[in-house]
Amino acid sequence: MPKPTATEIKRLAAVIRDQLERHADAVYREKIAKLVPTEIEIIGVRVPVIRTLVKEFRGAQADLSSATVMAFLDRAFVGRCREEVLFAPVLLAARRKTLAEIDWRQVEGWVDGIEDWEVCDQLSMGIIGELVGTDLTRVATLVTWAQSPNRWRRRAALASATSLKQKGRKLAAETLQVCEPVMTDDDKMIQKALGWVLREASKSDAGAVTEFLTAWRGKASQRVLREGSEKLDAATRTALLEPA
Repeated sequence: MPKPTATEIKRLAAVIRDQLERHADAVYREKIAKLVPTEIEIIGVRVPVIRTLVKEFRGAQADLSSATVMAFLDRAFVGRCREEVLFAPVLLAARRKTLAEIDWRQVEGWVDGIEDWEVCDQLSMGIIGELVGTDLTRVATLVTWAQSPNRWRRRAALASATSLKQKGRKLAAETLQVCEPVMTDDDKMIQKALGWVLREASKSDAGAVTEFLTAWRGKASQRVLREGSEKLDAATRTALLEPA
């Protein structure tokens, strides 16, 4: 795979930036800045609009190499712009063949660049989760991430694990392995993601999730038990939420 030049990446970034700025919404910029606290620049483009721009961009840039797209994502994290960082994962996820070409070392670098939950979840669901779903040996990496002192690496592990229950996958055991290290985490950002992952898992294996949460009664927070059991039957939820 030929390495793109700095000039090519700069040119690509200019084209994407121009399109993003054309769709900037000042009112939305203020809203998303409050919803997603972050230190990176915000142009003010909604995610559905970004997805539409990616679709149009793919049609106009059909010959763009995978290496160039991945290099752009590297640059986007360095440039610290919300919309550019969101644009690149959506573009990568839309290019199915590209996913197989991603070097996991690049993934590690991208995760290190995460600064907020929005970027974390988009990158995790669109790219990392798909990579793990096609190579289950990487579940062990998610388990390791879940033990990291870096809150975004922990959240990335959980957000990526949601892919283990999508697109025909029914990997409850693997999903719960990733959840295990953070069951007593007191970070609300992690607790919220944990509830989300457990709900996803319970859609296809309510029994496994019930058994898992029952084992954590009295240890996990009530918030995790409450949000993680939302898709379970009423009687089970009541039993889980009673004081241990």
